[in-house]
Amino acid sequence: MQRKNILSCLLILLCLLSPGFSCRADAVETKIMGFTDVTTQLADTTFGDRGSTDIFQGTQRSRIWLMMNASENVGGTMMFELDNIWGRDAPGMQGGQLGADGVNIGIKEAYIDWKIPDSTIRVRMGILPFILPGIGAINPYTHEVDSVTTMWARGAGVMLSGSLTENIDLTTFWLRPANDNSADGFMDNADMGGFILPFRWEGFDIRPWGMVSFSGRNDPVFTYRPTLTPAYPVHTGPGTLTEDNPADYAVGWWAGVAATVTALDPWKFGLDFNYGNIRGVTEDMNRSGWYVSALAEYKLDAVVPGLLAWYASGDDGDPHNGSERMPTILGNWYGSAMGFSGQFDNFAWQSQLVGLEPTGTWGVSAYLRDFSFIPDVTHTLRALFYGGTNDDNMAGYVGDGYTKVLGTPTWLYLTQSDHVVEVNFNTTWKVYDNLFWAIEASWMNLHRGNCWDLPSHRDNGYRIASTVRFVF
Repeated sequence: MQRKNILSCLLILLCLLSPGFSCRADAVETKIMGFTDVTTQLADTTFGDRGSTDIFQGTQRSRIWLMMNASENVGGTMMFELDNIWGRDAPGMQGGQLGADGVNIGIKEAYIDWKIPDSTIRVRMGILPFILPGIGAINPYTHEVDSVTTMWARGAGVMLSGSLTENIDLTTFWLRPANDNSADGFMDNADMGGFILPFRWEGFDIRPWGMVSFSGRNDPVFTYRPTLTPAYPVHTGPGTLTEDNPADYAVGWWAGVAATVTALDPWKFGLDFNYGNIRGVTEDMNRSGWYVSALAEYKLDAVVPGLLAWYASGDDGDPHNGSERMPTILGNWYGSAMGFSGQFDNFAWQSQLVGLEPTGTWGVSAYLRDFSFIPDVTHTLRALFYGGTNDDNMAGYVGDGYTKVLGTPTWLYLTQSDHVVEVNFNTTWKVYDNLFWAIEASWMNLHRGNCWDLPSHRDNGYRIASTVRFVF
């Protein structure tokens, strides 16, 4: 059945690309873009207390966007993704093993774009990306300073956008991350709604935003389980925010603003603030917290030096009154290439060791980006010092120092006694117009406080990765 589904997808794609395909094909403009990454990685991030793991892995990822525009008013987009871990034959990941018989084709985006007649309002509906504003770290793909803390996710929903004035835009959205996943058949939906209100003038970009969420008591997928994200670090027992909820739905809300100032060129300044709050059935299921970051850059002819600082609220030491870390949906924060999501290859291995976003941490990053000694070869150098804002008493509840996300040990949990020194050196060579080769070298020194009662409190980790990217 899986092979038939894959064959069907490929046949549809071939039909869409063929000159003969049409419902008025002569009026439809088709554009294809995408990339293929092939990555090999050498890494050791055991820090002496996680047992034996492999130190080498090969992966590859392909993403293909198919964009069809019938006119300036109507269009559609589909995005396919193919992931392989070389040699792996696990369900859903076949294709990297001997024989290369894969069933790992997925549809990540499928949406329609259209404009409401006689208006400037544009509508996007289907499976699409939902990205809240953010700023505060280096994007490894564009080398611009922009990353997201609260939500960078794809899902099913509707988005409306338009201009209120020459300098003010408005985007509103409804996202349905979960529904009909319960045998009960009712009150099992999770819904989100929000807005983004950008203010743009020459040299100034201010983007306030807000979002609310409703999660039904019977939703088994998106009910903010204690271990869903790093905002829920301690698994205090079974249950969800909506379990036996007499109000039927749990409510969460978020608000924030991201601001960028370039009017003082060559200076560039940025500020990002997020706050989130969720109230559970019992006090230990409550979640609320905040995050703030600030950056400054100065653009020189040969290099762009910058400084980034951030602080996010942490747990107060009592898991029975909930978590004081900001609840997040799915962040994508580029603060560093090893501790967070700042690696070049977004199918990376042995990175994101602290998390997808910086809740429960503070830190400072000094960097030099976009400098070059050889034509078509650019470098980025980052040095970071960061630690936790969680109370030391939480070490007794977390256990081995790693939070569990959906039952799998993943992210480091940092207390106020813990700190990390991290250095990243990334090099990108533009081999041809459509071919890039990126080399990433990262080193991390993790210092654990006495609260963990570990035999070793200071350990080193490293990650070296080579990624060849074909862009088309």
